[in-house]
Amino acid sequence: MFFFVFVLSKGAQAQMVQTLLSQDSVRIGDPFRITLLITTNTEFPEIKLPDSDYFRGELFELNRQRFKKSTYLDSVVLDLQYFSIGDTLLAAIPIQLYGNGRDTVILSSRIPLFFQTVLPDSAETGELRPIKPIFEFSRPWWHYALLIVVLLIIGLLSLALWKKWKESDSHEPEVEPELPPFPDPLETLSGTIEGLASQVSRLVNEDYPPFYIELGNAIRTYMEEVYRIEALEMTSFEILRGLQAYHAHESLIKAARVVLREADQVKFAKFNPTQEMARHAVDTAREFYQVATREDRYRINQLKLEFETSVRASLGEKKAGKKVSGIEIMETKKSEEIPS
Repeated sequence: MFFFVFVLSKGAQAQMVQTLLSQDSVRIGDPFRITLLITTNTEFPEIKLPDSDYFRGELFELNRQRFKKSTYLDSVVLDLQYFSIGDTLLAAIPIQLYGNGRDTVILSSRIPLFFQTVLPDSAETGELRPIKPIFEFSRPWWHYALLIVVLLIIGLLSLALWKKWKESDSHEPEVEPELPPFPDPLETLSGTIEGLASQVSRLVNEDYPPFYIELGNAIRTYMEEVYRIEALEMTSFEILRGLQAYHAHESLIKAARVVLREADQVKFAKFNPTQEMARHAVDTAREFYQVATREDRYRINQLKLEFETSVRASLGEKKAGKKVSGIEIMETKKSEEIPS
């Protein structure tokens, strides 16, 4: 266990904060701890730290505890989780001191976090698979001539079939095809969430990883279908950044962050949840669904319109093929009726 100590003081009567770090290097998903030892005096006897939303992006706050050692000595323990892919220098944490109608702010020291890669040694030394050269294939002129001939033949056949259809005595009545139901991403998401909710009371230790993975994948699948981002192949941080790029609602991003963070804790940090935590995760997923129902209505309607347009185009192609077959049958009947 490695510890680093940094000290900052201000004023004639020193207010001081000592910063202790639990380890000097981290990997993706690793939890670590920052301990702040804060010394005050009679001039500023009370302290206030930033709220839990202070750490954003590559860091997630898991828990915090405060221990008041004496009248003018406080200690705060912050449990954080690391989700970056490189060395990071944590910004100084502002700590507000106040009392007696006055206040001031002192800063903790900036904390370096060194990234520990999980790639094999061959990847670090650049010994990757060789890149194959891009081959250029020549395109002879007769390819284009053959394409023109094929297009002419197709055009003549299409014209002949159209004339036969126009000359036929009767036409089959057109029946408007029934469209298949639209696979609504919201309905799929709700079904998965409620299915998992019914399993919470029966969960045991080995059931939590697949439970959280399925819950996280339900959120990821919804974002793939609605926001057209490859969420199943992305990290939680990349997904949240993608939602921000698509101007998703802040409430939607916040709910997604909570669900994906808990799923990552179980998957990467060997976090052992409880049934109460699983129920809370389901409630957060339900909140995500309700926000998505309200905020993504326009996107869902656009997806439904695209689906119906695609289905109608597909049914139109099948219908055209059926008409061609009907013309051939009528021509055969006419030829049989001509006496020899």
